[in-house]
This record gives sequence, C-alpha cells and structure tokens, in this order.
Amino acid sequence: TTPDSRDESLTGFVQQSPSRQPNSKSTDSQDEEVLITKYFDASEQWKNYSKGSFRFGTLRSYSSGEDGDGDRFSDQTEGKAETHFGVAGDSISNLELGNTSIREFVTFAPAPPGTPLHDLWKKRSVPISYRSHFDSNVFCASIGPYDPDHHRAMRFGVEDSSEPYRGNPELTGWAEINVDKFLQAIHRWVRKNSEYSEIRNGEAPFMAARSVIYEKRPQKRPIEDVRNANSLTAELIDRLVFQKPERFAPEREFRIAVSMHPLKHTSKTTPIFPMSLALKRSIARMGKTKL
Repeated sequence: TTPDSRDESLTGFVQQSPSRQPNSKSTDSQDEEVLITKYFDASEQWKNYSKGSFRFGTLRSYSSGEDGDGDRFSDQTEGKAETHFGVAGDSISNLELGNTSIREFVTFAPAPPGTPLHDLWKKRSVPISYRSHFDSNVFCASIGPYDPDHHRAMRFGVEDSSEPYRGNPELTGWAEINVDKFLQAIHRWVRKNSEYSEIRNGEAPFMAARSVIYEKRPQKRPIEDVRNANSLTAELIDRLVFQKPERFAPEREFRIAVSMHPLKHTSKTTPIFPMSLALKRSIARMGKTKL
C-alpha cells in the first residue's frame, strides 16, 4: 500500500536563524566571514549577481529536470521522501490518512514458516510505503570559500566514484558569499515581498538553511507511526529538502529553502528573483575562469 501526501496536508515549516557554521571549520572571531561559493554561467548571470539579483528555483523543477542543466543535475527525488511503516506480520485498524480509509489492515505470509519464501518475506516485507511530497524555493551553493580545484570538479565532473559526477562546463563564474549577510538579506526580502500577511508579520515560519546530507534512503518506522505520516515535522523537512543521493556529494552543497506563502499553498511555488543592496553587499568577491 503506497498512499501519497498532498500539499493540503502541509501545515508548517522549519524556521532556522542564520547559521555561522555552513562548514565544519570553527572560528573564534565573530567578525570572521563564513563563506559559501556559488558557481554560475558568467555569460548569463554576471550582471545579475553584480547588482545583487539571485534566482531561487523550485524543488519541483529540479526534480523534473526543467531547472539546473537538464538531466545533468536533475534529481527525481528532490522534494520527495519515502517512509516504510511496519514489518512483516504487522496489522493496524481504523487508519485515516488523507483520502485513504482502512478499517483493518493485515499482512499475510506468502508461504509457511521455515521456507525460503517465508524467510525472504520476514526480511523484506513493507506493509505500508508512504511517499511525501514538498515544494519550496531553493538556492544552492557550495560550502567554503572559492577553491579552484573544486570549481574544476564542478565544471568537468568527478570520475573516482561508483557513480561519476558529470559536472557542467558552463559554470565559468563564481561568487563567494557571506552566509550571515545573505541569509539576513533574504529573510528581510521575503517578509517585505510576500503577498501573505502571515509571512510579512512573521507568524508563519518560512526559511531553513543548512548543509545537504548525501544519503537518500527510505526511513523505517513502526506501523502505528503511519497515523501521523502526513505531518510536516522538522525531521521530514530535512529528508525532503536537505537530503540528496550520494552521487551529488562532490557538490558539497549548502542549501537555503524559503517559502513566499503558507505551506498549504505549496502548489503555487514558482521561481523567485530576490534583489537588494544588502544581497549585493553579501558577496565577498566574484571571479571568472577559463580553466
């Protein structure tokens, strides 16, 4: 059984204050800049970045390959997470989940105990598999200051892994960004420009920022937990927004997710283009490469 969560069930979002630690390096000076690096196509984006204009795409478009660089950077798991509830032999009664109503759910063994098929069922059976979906605006950069070797990997790929990272040769530009200044500027811009009063007055949390974890696997939970499967918890937000498959690990991504509207309206998410003097000032330095 594999029900899906719907946008209408999303009722909250994680609000996280700007972090001084997008990487593992500690700092004793509160004045020291904590940097991330954004790689971009200089022929198209240099003027925009120079005036403090940034594009925040959507998880949905990255998933479909409509954003980024086609199938090179598309990830069909973006904004999605799968949870496996229960183990072989579990049952549950009076389950109401979205549009699904189950009075009695019982799993049955396909073969007698002691047989190979029964053993395989005990090991691999998943009574209920639940897929969660989510969309938000996202800005993706790489952890740390500009590194020519990492830039080269982002452009031309990495082969020393089980699933090579392809890279994008068009990423000729780079910008070092002060994380604190950037997050504070985005925070102000979203509150000022949202059409929803809940966002403008700060009642509805709308921003989360942290390093991506490169581990995208179904999570296992007790079968009774399925009753709350469509609750958008902080843990589920992490899985939906901040986890990616291992093949993307060379990106060393730091991701910022924002929502311009209450999350019950996530179907309305479209790309946004924040621009401000504060965003311009968050850029520590920029450059181009012909490597």
